[in-house]
Amino acid sequence: SLKSDIDHVAAADWLSDGQQLATIRRIGTDYVVEFPAGHTVYRCSGWLSDLRLSPAGDQAAFIEHPVRDDDRGYVRMVDKSGNTRQLTPDWNSAVGLAWSPLRHEIWFTASKTAVARSLYAVSMSGVLRRLSSAPPSLRLFDIAPDGRVLVSVDERRGSMLAAFPGATQATDVTQFDEPNEQAISND
Repeated sequence: SLKSDIDHVAAADWLSDGQQLATIRRIGTDYVVEFPAGHTVYRCSGWLSDLRLSPAGDQAAFIEHPVRDDDRGYVRMVDKSGNTRQLTPDWNSAVGLAWSPLRHEIWFTASKTAVARSLYAVSMSGVLRRLSSAPPSLRLFDIAPDGRVLVSVDERRGSMLAAFPGATQATDVTQFDEPNEQAISND
């Protein structure tokens, strides 16, 4: 049934025949890349995201996140036989990935030390280059065949509300971008 074919799928991309999918699927506590769906070529105990097939359809690229619920990770590539290699070092934050229209690079958005992600390219041999260093945090979604890039600006801002004794409503006590309840003094 179609429902059982898509259970626990976290990401998917069409193979070049337009009839089959490659998928990232959660199976138990593991995440697996199926290339094509139903044929496992890679498994990890962390989590996987941003699956994209190469224009030739012979490779799948994705971001591997070794720790659950943490977007720290790196770009990995696998072929239909399960041959895999890590293309980038570990990044503090890595989300968004697509194959370049030149077909010899994978573009992705990541940050080495902070939360603000920039646009990078990595070649099949692991040569890394920075494409953008815009001040806001970026997220890559896709690249058109003519080279136009679809990105978003990820603007995260936390807020904190406090209910003071005798007050009927909570008050916004946010002072900076990332409020932290552990930073509140006992007085």
